Amino acid sequence: MPVTTAELGLDEVPWIGRVVGGRFRIDEPLGEGGLAVVYRAEHLELGRPVAVKVLHASLGTHGEARGRFVREAKALASLAHPHVVGLIDFGLEGYIPYLVMELLEGESLDATLEREGRVPAGRALVIARQMLRALAFAHARGLVHRDIKPGNVFLQSLQGESHVRLLDFGLAKFLERESRSGQALTRAGTVSGTPAYMAPEQAGAREADGRADLYATGVVLYEMLAGRCPFEGGSAEVMRAKMLTDPPPVSEVCPEADVPPALEAALRRALAREPRNRFESAAQMLEALDAVSPGGRAASRAPVTSRPGWWPVALLAPLLPAMICVTVGATALFVRALLPDEAEPVAEAAAVAPEEEPRFGDLPFLPRLAPDEWADPDTPSLLRDAHARIEAGEDIDAATQTDLLQYARSHPDDPRPHLLLGHVYAARLWRSDALSEYEAAHRIDAAARRDPRMLDNLVELVAHRHRRVSERAARAVERIYGAEALEAIDRALASGSVRGVGAERLQALRRRIEP
Repeated sequence: MPVTTAELGLDEVPWIGRVVGGRFRIDEPLGEGGLAVVYRAEHLELGRPVAVKVLHASLGTHGEARGRFVREAKALASLAHPHVVGLIDFGLEGYIPYLVMELLEGESLDATLEREGRVPAGRALVIARQMLRALAFAHARGLVHRDIKPGNVFLQSLQGESHVRLLDFGLAKFLERESRSGQALTRAGTVSGTPAYMAPEQAGAREADGRADLYATGVVLYEMLAGRCPFEGGSAEVMRAKMLTDPPPVSEVCPEADVPPALEAALRRALAREPRNRFESAAQMLEALDAVSPGGRAASRAPVTSRPGWWPVALLAPLLPAMICVTVGATALFVRALLPDEAEPVAEAAAVAPEEEPRFGDLPFLPRLAPDEWADPDTPSLLRDAHARIEAGEDIDAATQTDLLQYARSHPDDPRPHLLLGHVYAARLWRSDALSEYEAAHRIDAAARRDPRMLDNLVELVAHRHRRVSERAARAVERIYGAEALEAIDRALASGSVRGVGAERLQALRRRIEP
């Protein structure tokens, strides 16, 4: 019978102040995901800051979680490259594995797109070329990343320029030595990754090699140029579209991007449905992008806003509850990272479309979340106290957030921790995380919609300047509340704090839901 973490005394590990590996003193938490926590630490021998990623104690005996952790360590150990985050050490603290990596300054590409919407073609080419150099190096060593997306592309700030570092090789696939020239494979019938960036063959659980990474790079480049992915919608809907249709040209989706024909041609080839019609290698795709501008590398570089110490926004984006390989059908899972904004949820793709979530009115009005329930003696003190602190306007510390996440994992039928986390993330402006938590709460129990703070926060997100956040929030409001949200929308419009594009988006939503 396997030993449990409780028996090992590892359920509540005091990490702050602990020296792991005899050299790395853990100083403070930087962020947390479904599989691990990342801490800022100091290398005592060298006196320099590092990042230490520690597997959750509750997953210390979970074979697949530990396997993914070890896989990432092996991948990073084999990839000493300027455009891949550097591994410093790997080991066990008691029964819990940890990774020690560089602590980078800058932000993820996902955060850049969240803030800017899209980036100029010259800068997009610079970023894509650096990504391809890293992939060419990895592929030559028999390694396919399998989860290329903006959240895993970190823009390190070096002398005012954007220097790409690829992160999170936890889903990487090591090719057999004799197969390094071509066909890599996943276990038949299962695939892991992020649907918006997956290659069509991954959705069908067909063999996927390095050309799947090139497809994902094409999606990222398309998103940088157009401000949106080639295909949008639910996980299954996106994957079906990829397998059946070609993406629209960037020039049609975003004419102001001013994409040259040579770049459009390169994108068409990178995003071909059949692997045989794509670039044969990262080096070949890099050559095509080099040819887009005069001299191959003439595209200008733009500085990236530095956010010192917050590099785990990219690293943690994929660390999600239930991320470990499931069948290709799960809907998007919530992302957790204690960082500035936001990563796209990682999910598994499905051959069968998930059921449509019923609109309000089709579901029973359940009483679970009555206003006085938070004060009910039967409500766990963790939830009761967190709710009281949120209502009092207090900031919820990282330790309490971790406790709420752990409670949510151990009580999958309770929407309350998701509601509370949604409130916390909205207050911290982690908008995508807040949306994911509110959607999770409503998915678990339709009565979650009775929480007034949830509605107000969703309406505020509809008015957000970034289109991706706004559209996702609008869909949530329309699906969960319908016309019942009109009062909250009118209140927001009358407040005078919503102007310009935000007001236009609220007005558009109002027209859609009014009777």
